Amino acid sequence: AGLPCPGGVATDLDLALRLPGESPIRMRGSLRAVWPDRLRMQTRIGAFWPVASIAVQGDSAFLSFPRIRGYWAGVPAGRSGGNPAALAGSILWLLCPGPLAARLDDPVLEAEPGGGWKLSGNVAGSDPPVRLEMVLAEEHLEVEEIVFWDAGGTLLLRASRRGRVEREGILLPAELHLASEDPPVSLDLRLLRPRIDRGADPAIFRIDRPEGARWIHESELLRMLHAAGRPG
Repeated sequence: AGLPCPGGVATDLDLALRLPGESPIRMRGSLRAVWPDRLRMQTRIGAFWPVASIAVQGDSAFLSFPRIRGYWAGVPAGRSGGNPAALAGSILWLLCPGPLAARLDDPVLEAEPGGGWKLSGNVAGSDPPVRLEMVLAEEHLEVEEIVFWDAGGTLLLRASRRGRVEREGILLPAELHLASEDPPVSLDLRLLRPRIDRGADPAIFRIDRPEGARWIHESELLRMLHAAGRPG
């Protein structure tokens, strides 16, 4: 919990998004993150096919689908898999899990039977209550997996980190994987040329509604994301 976050990071991305009943959507993109709570992600297919722009700023989130002229803004739902902006916002704590570990009430550290350690506890201030487990690798004592459960023991989100990239003394994962159970959605990301970034304009973490863009209900965001990433 005491390890510092990098302040800001910028990186290009390879992404694969898997939606219920659909073949994966494979994209390229870029990401800029500023801790503790700002993120901007652009995704595209090929060089010129924009899919989505996502911005997160504190409790506010924004999605724009330029090609199909769709737009949404609001507070992401607690179950990240149903909202692409919430799923993207999860990248902040997955890149740097220290602040998340600091929010655990009465954390318990246990040795894992196969090696490594598990840190678990309830997330302070979460409403509804959420329980968190962090699995740490034995060889580096770095977080490999993060799992969220609701009060009834239902799995909400499972996320993992793979590989190690060092930039200016800060360790970052090379690959990220996030998966929700309800709905069954997963997102794989590979960081390409990550770098420490101290020059992000605060204005990029908000997306205003483009003229002529139609409002998309939150329940339709996954379907519209699929439509934006497919021909036709």
